[in-house]
Amino acid sequence: MKTSMIFFLIMILAISLFGVNITLADNDELTELEVQQMKILRLSKVVEEQPSNTKLKEDIKNYKAGLELYQQGDYQQAISELLKIKYSTLNLPLYIKSQYILGDCYRKIEDWDRAIEVYKNLVIDDPILTDYSLFHLAEIYRLKGEYRESTAVYQQIIENFPQSLIIPETNYQTAQNYRELNDIASAVIYYKNILEDSKDNQLKAKVLLELSEIYWQGKKYIDSLNCLYEILNEEYRLKRNSEPEELLIGYFYKIQEDLKDIQIPYHILVKCADIFFKYRQYNLAEDLYREVHKISSRRNYY
Repeated sequence: MKTSMIFFLIMILAISLFGVNITLADNDELTELEVQQMKILRLSKVVEEQPSNTKLKEDIKNYKAGLELYQQGDYQQAISELLKIKYSTLNLPLYIKSQYILGDCYRKIEDWDRAIEVYKNLVIDDPILTDYSLFHLAEIYRLKGEYRESTAVYQQIIENFPQSLIIPETNYQTAQNYRELNDIASAVIYYKNILEDSKDNQLKAKVLLELSEIYWQGKKYIDSLNCLYEILNEEYRLKRNSEPEELLIGYFYKIQEDLKDIQIPYHILVKCADIFFKYRQYNLAEDLYREVHKISSRRNYY
């Protein structure tokens, strides 16, 4: 939910910035679609700053009123104001901003069907941030529990907007949908796509935690341990950085007590010993370091 809100704020900000800075790039540097987008933004900027008719002035007034009510948490009244704003090619960014806020109002009050209708219309009407419109449509389907429909929309983003900044999060949410559908093999594919392509280390850490759980449940115990080891070894940050440490030690004890036929790899033992030492469990750390030393000695001997 927090990620979705961040995307929502980015979109509103992006539309506003595009409207302000209309010389972001020369036309030679843009694709044909981007040139058309820039023309729309330039025209809309002029119109919004100098509305030439009563209808445009009313739209701006209604938008500001709706935004203020939205920020105050009065979603029903915000909806009433925002519904007054109709589609206009002359002031498209204002219309798009109003619709994103309208859709989020419906999401806040859990009116999923109306939110879906808003975002479906945006996919058609919004030539500027279509990938984000699709993302929010997919999210509403997910919140409604319609995971197959949600996954189909996420697929549209992946296929049609491969360079989009939201591809890593789209892959993540697609994987989450597949887990809800008990299609673990497909979920793993999308998690691995994130590990290969994303530069977001916090997202990678989340994915590795998910994979660790999946592998453990699938009795791939060493793969599970290695996922946790990667988080710690690469120093990926999480909201609670002790979580992979706690899981690794928990799995370590589980293997020692109930899965004694599993041989824990050398590097995992070292990491567990380091964790014990870090948290001042010196006796446990010493015992484990001693075991590690024995393994190392046997390796050197052979």
